[in-house]
Formats: sequence, structure tokens, C-alpha cells
Amino acid sequence: MSVTDSSFATVSGQNHVRMPNTFILFVWKQLALDQQRDNLFLSGDIPEREELVDELRKYLDIVSVVKASSDFNRAPITMIKGISWDIISLYV
Repeated sequence: MSVTDSSFATVSGQNHVRMPNTFILFVWKQLALDQQRDNLFLSGDIPEREELVDELRKYLDIVSVVKASSDFNRAPITMIKGISWDIISLYV
């Protein structure tokens, strides 16, 4: 299925529009990224992360979730709940 397919803005079982994936796929298309070769990396505190990743994988081959603790070599600051990615990168 293609990113240009209009069906990617679907309504989920909870009867609400899946806006994050719609926005991500729109930006992906505008940047002319390749669905099969290019990577999508998600980071931060993502509500309903597994659902979002599953939906995105219907359209993009490579979707990964990045964890701050592994990227920043398990620095103690990465264990603080709710701290943003930009603050972690500033201190590490």
C-alpha cells in the first residue's frame, strides 16, 4: 500500500481519528522519503506507542522506537520519568 493512498487517515475502534500517524505520513510524503529504504525513528514518551508503530508499519517498512537510555549509554539522567529528549541531550 502506498503512502499516497487516502485510506491512511482511518478511524480506529475507539472512534477517534489517528492524527499522529496521519501527520507523520503526510510529512513523509512531502519530504519524498522512500517507504522501503528510509528509516523512521520515534523517540520520547509516545502515548499508545505500540498502536502507532503498528499503524505506521502498514505504510513504512522500517519504523523503530529509540530509547534514551540505550542511546546515551545508560546515563543516570535517562532514568528520570518524564524528562524530555532535548534536556537529556543537553546534559549528556
